[in-house]
Amino acid sequence: MAIPHTHPQNRSGSGPLSPLPSAKGARWLCRRGFVLVVLALLGSPLFFYRPATAQKPYRVPQYRRPKASPPRFRPSVKPSRQVDQQAIALLKQMFHPSAPYSGLQRTQIGDRYSEQQIWADTHGRIRIQYLAPPQFAGDIMLILPGHFFDYHAREHRLDVATLPTNQEQKEIRQLVQGIRSGRLQAVVTGEENVAGRDCAIVTILENVPGQPMGIPQRKFWIDRQTGIVLRKEVWNARGMISATYMVNIAIGEEAGVTPQMFSPSSLPRVADVKPLFPSERPQFPSIEAAQPHVPFPILRPTQLPEGYVLSGIWLSDTPNNPSVVLRYSRGLNYFSLTERRVLRPNPRARYGPPAVLRGMEARWLQRAPDGSAIAIIYIGHLTPSEFAIVANSLQ
Repeated sequence: MAIPHTHPQNRSGSGPLSPLPSAKGARWLCRRGFVLVVLALLGSPLFFYRPATAQKPYRVPQYRRPKASPPRFRPSVKPSRQVDQQAIALLKQMFHPSAPYSGLQRTQIGDRYSEQQIWADTHGRIRIQYLAPPQFAGDIMLILPGHFFDYHAREHRLDVATLPTNQEQKEIRQLVQGIRSGRLQAVVTGEENVAGRDCAIVTILENVPGQPMGIPQRKFWIDRQTGIVLRKEVWNARGMISATYMVNIAIGEEAGVTPQMFSPSSLPRVADVKPLFPSERPQFPSIEAAQPHVPFPILRPTQLPEGYVLSGIWLSDTPNNPSVVLRYSRGLNYFSLTERRVLRPNPRARYGPPAVLRGMEARWLQRAPDGSAIAIIYIGHLTPSEFAIVANSLQ
């Protein structure tokens, strides 16, 4: 997800039914304090939830491994005889919802809760506006492919992450790998109506040797028509950890979802923009140590404003084409440079940094020594002259 991002506060819930394990929650994004990512009745049990009457315990069929076959948890190319094809089809539909939607979402993690208004489209873009608890009311999150924006109303601050932070995509990969390896099973365990929509309940079970039933890890209430998740629960061996569900939902044109909702320019203007880093401790001590893990030459400024030094390097976990984040610090001040190889650059694209820095963010394309097109994102509080020193000396 996921890449944990540091933050001093905690909010429960995020993303379309994806409670964040660290801060406020994000369908991509973890923070220390919660993941990804991001609600329920304060200090109350889930009285609003009635277990599905059609849901029955699922017993894993007894499986006898023939002699000379691979160990049980070794990935197998051929699908297992225990695979529930209906569950797999529903999960595929869940990964690619067929319609935009909006509605009121609630999540409870222990005795903590949050309530949000959520808008989502079919391109993986999500806008979340917090309504409760009071200390987070007015906060807004934008979760976009490869970008994350978190507006804090009380502090009038905008946190920005430029690494791919889609927690949900990492969860998808983990689920697919677990099911293929036989460590996890996906089964349809019932049906229930949530927010006026007929849903199938898909339970992800962890196979445990010697136990007739698997241990539930995730439960998804999936709208059969659109693939939208109306409810999600996270479990471990001790019981339910969190529950996130839609109180009401509008789908299609009635949802009122527009492209402008997902534009960073739709967020309130702020004086403080803070780049987020994957963790407090840098992943690599130097560019030389990080370079073997990156498929393009890492660009670095040969000149820096007085007092600034390289203080952190991180890589995303994106397969085949990771991004790299460089942090430069001077005391409590810092700026970041995010670099990512563009696989199919526009032949008419303009290269080179902007002539004038406007605001606290800049984006441009730059040629690497090997000819690669590198997308650069700068976030920080440098003066225009300091920014020019950095941007014009990248090589």
